[in-house]
Amino acid sequence: MDSQVLVALGLSLVGGLSTSIGEFYLKFRNFWFIFWLNVSGYLLPLCFGSLALLVFLLKFMKLTF
Repeated sequence: MDSQVLVALGLSLVGGLSTSIGEFYLKFRNFWFIFWLNVSGYLLPLCFGSLALLVFLLKFMKLTF
């Protein structure tokens, strides 16, 4: 796997995270209720997904390098 591909994956992940953090901040300012809905239904899967992707990338890099 190219280093360029890894960089692209990292950039897309960072872009997705910053976008969701921005949406989260706007909703947090509006309603506590939506804030709690986001924490339970939106942010937790996002965090777990990011962790899983990082673990997968680390394992993949160990295999390839």
